[in-house]
Amino acid sequence: MYKTSDISVGWKRFALRDLVTHAVSGPSPTCEERNIYGDREWGLLKTTAITWKGWNIGAHKVLPAEYWGHHTLAVSVNDIVITKAGPRHRVGVVAHVDQVIPRVIVSGKMVLLRPNVDLVEPRILAGLLSQAAPQRFLDERTTGMAESQVNFSNGALLKTPLLVPPIDEQRRIADILDTLDGQIRFTLEGAKKVIALRSAISDALIPVHSDPVDLGEGWSCVRLADVVRSVEYGISTSLDEDASGTPILRMNNLADGKIKLGEVKYSSIGAPAHLFLRDRDVLFNRTNSIDHVGRTSIWRSEIERPTSFASYLVRLNPDPGRLVPEYLVRWLNCPAIQQRIRRYATPGVHQVNINPTNLRKAFIELPVDLERQRKIDVVLAECERTIERWRVEESRLHMFKQGLMEDLLTGRVQVSEAEAVLEDL
Repeated sequence: MYKTSDISVGWKRFALRDLVTHAVSGPSPTCEERNIYGDREWGLLKTTAITWKGWNIGAHKVLPAEYWGHHTLAVSVNDIVITKAGPRHRVGVVAHVDQVIPRVIVSGKMVLLRPNVDLVEPRILAGLLSQAAPQRFLDERTTGMAESQVNFSNGALLKTPLLVPPIDEQRRIADILDTLDGQIRFTLEGAKKVIALRSAISDALIPVHSDPVDLGEGWSCVRLADVVRSVEYGISTSLDEDASGTPILRMNNLADGKIKLGEVKYSSIGAPAHLFLRDRDVLFNRTNSIDHVGRTSIWRSEIERPTSFASYLVRLNPDPGRLVPEYLVRWLNCPAIQQRIRRYATPGVHQVNINPTNLRKAFIELPVDLERQRKIDVVLAECERTIERWRVEESRLHMFKQGLMEDLLTGRVQVSEAEAVLEDL
């Protein structure tokens, strides 16, 4: 690895205002929630366009016509945008604009900065503003009545002190970051290709039709009730975060066909023994918004003690002689099947509900041979493991880039040392 250095020859201190030629915030009107279309409409950036992982020009909405034409507020390539209002953890987030679509402007919740390129490389300025000392400076000048809604002023931002490398050194650092960004893009593209492949394989292996059809030898198309013997509702009780209680899975624990344990809640009064989860149980989310209802996952004994599930989930019990649980989860999570089963949803006050009795009226396409059902799951699971490997590598590279950028932009590491490290990657 590289060695650290305390030498910062030629570095100079600036206030941010001395490094930019333009600093402005825009309006925050009520907008139409869609991307701009055609060559006339203007858009307003959402704060979600600005993330620590980069810039997302797709996160914008359509401005009312009376706000069109504000060219001085429009983002351009090599601008810097920084959030200035919102929840505290979302204030001070910085992104370098590396691509744009025309006629998209900043809102009142962010600041557009246009760097003076004679003094500072745009992406280097973004990196400098993301470092601990400038972030701490802004946080100390961020105010609000509650942590959920705070802000800092443009004036406070422009006073931010920055220690800036010489321009030639900045350009070398920018080249290093470009190299790492290229590797990150490569991993993201790799993941996208496998995601597309998984989708194509799923479509080929799990035929889905709008109406019951004869799928040929080796296939069956029957009502779900014929192969799902019963359904069971979960428990209805108050939950808390006291881990001494019984773990209870909820909707947010179901994702991508798997169980996620990030936000497990607990029941202090336990659960009936017959509602404890068994390995390979299938959980179906019957009540939520239309986008989340129907979400299905399989339990793999992720928690090593008795665990149950909340009442707005149901456990589907497949006939073990006709239907493999893994295949059932794959089938229910197919996008076309998700659309099909949502037709059974009945509206509520703030959410919709799929009655399990109605769900079991749906037709399911499945191989008669259980081993073939298992092989379909195995093939798709291998695709998912490959996708996960790509994602882990992308995360590793991103963390390495963030750490190296901090070392370079605080002068702890010399550029020549970092360049040598890249040659060994």
